[in-house]
Amino acid sequence: MHRDFKQFNITSGLTQELINFRDYNNDHKTNYYFKVVIANNNTKDCKVSLFNQDINDKSSVTYYYVKNVVIPAGTSLVIKDRFYLPQNPIVIKSESGAIDINMEIQYD
Repeated sequence: MHRDFKQFNITSGLTQELINFRDYNNDHKTNYYFKVVIANNNTKDCKVSLFNQDINDKSSVTYYYVKNVVIPAGTSLVIKDRFYLPQNPIVIKSESGAIDINMEIQYD
């Protein structure tokens, strides 16, 4: 099992690509999983969206994992899922409030 770790700090209103599928081997026998911890270390609630962005049209979304979810101040949201290659990139957007991201990607 291989593991990659990524960390990001995203300010309010910005978008960050978390997984770009060109960075991984396009082997259909490989199992890919991700776990993302979205932490709100602010004194106010924040709102986030996690989605697959259309690779051909950056303004289009192909699938939402979560959309406009409120994370209360001082708490975190954990999302775990499997993904397949090739696919559109997984992107997070801070709709309001800064967030910290800790991400683990596993594959075998």
